[in-house]
Amino acid sequence: MASSVEFEFKTRLVSPVLVVGFPGVGNVGGLTVSYIIEKSGANLMASFYSDVFPAQVIVDEDSVPKLLSHDLWHMCSSGRDILLLTGPVQPPTSEGQYSLSEFEFSTLLDLGITEVISIGGYTKGQPQETQRILGLVSDPDMKPSLEEKGVVFVPNEPMGGVVGGAAMFLGLSRRHGIRCTGLMGETFGLINDFRSASQVVSCLCDILDLELDQKDIKDAASKVELLNGIVPEGAKSQVPVDLSYIG
Repeated sequence: MASSVEFEFKTRLVSPVLVVGFPGVGNVGGLTVSYIIEKSGANLMASFYSDVFPAQVIVDEDSVPKLLSHDLWHMCSSGRDILLLTGPVQPPTSEGQYSLSEFEFSTLLDLGITEVISIGGYTKGQPQETQRILGLVSDPDMKPSLEEKGVVFVPNEPMGGVVGGAAMFLGLSRRHGIRCTGLMGETFGLINDFRSASQVVSCLCDILDLELDQKDIKDAASKVELLNGIVPEGAKSQVPVDLSYIG
């Protein structure tokens, strides 16, 4: 299996934190990280290519094809460097997940990452009045500060563990002694669960001390609530039903 990385630029990073989110259950991870990239004006730093991705290109608004990749974006908040890693697809096999994740993580270690926050979704099967953010931590001492931000810790949940890229970056962080946090947004499996992603975006902004315009994702979350009968009857006329916003 062959993987490579192409840098757009390199810069000296100060105690960088890595935020990871890929398409998955409810697309919570992908939506969360993509939204932060869009609204923060982050800059594309590098792209990871690999033969573990499907043999496919994506086509942009100018009809230009591009190989599938995981893209690394850079921004700053409160004097700290933040790296954001996401992409349109995950490797379809366990072997591919391990191979690519280990290559990406090795590259990021060379950049000096000191903390990892991995975002994912956790399905409950049915719409819920409230959707929790389940937390995982490399050190139990990290729990209190996260609980103050609304993160919930439940023994043995998510049941069945975490899978995919979100799992790999948590596991690799622990193996290499890197402080890590998992934020799993509860979802009932909607293809794009903006309601869960909106809550994770808000929580992540608190954790990273990040000022971000959250109006668009909150509006999209309201549309999801309407479609699932969660919005009070009197408010339905105020909420549009077009779910075209894709972060």
